[in-house]
Amino acid sequence: MNPDYPRDGQFRYRTDDVITLGRKEEPDDGILLWPYNIRLDAKDNIYISDAIDKNIKIYDRKAKWIRSVGKRGQGPGE
Repeated sequence: MNPDYPRDGQFRYRTDDVITLGRKEEPDDGILLWPYNIRLDAKDNIYISDAIDKNIKIYDRKAKWIRSVGKRGQGPGE
């Protein structure tokens, strides 16, 4: 998305790295059903939009699930 990538001059992740998100011992809330958008914050926390769960799942830089934000609505327009 950014032609000057990496803007800060640092590569935090390489494209051939494999990151496994979530652990067996963590709650099911950390499971990704249909991820479609990924962003990092200044602390390298990972934010992933999940199209099926209709929420944003947040993981720390070691790929441990922190929490989910948002939920599927129950009525029209929610």
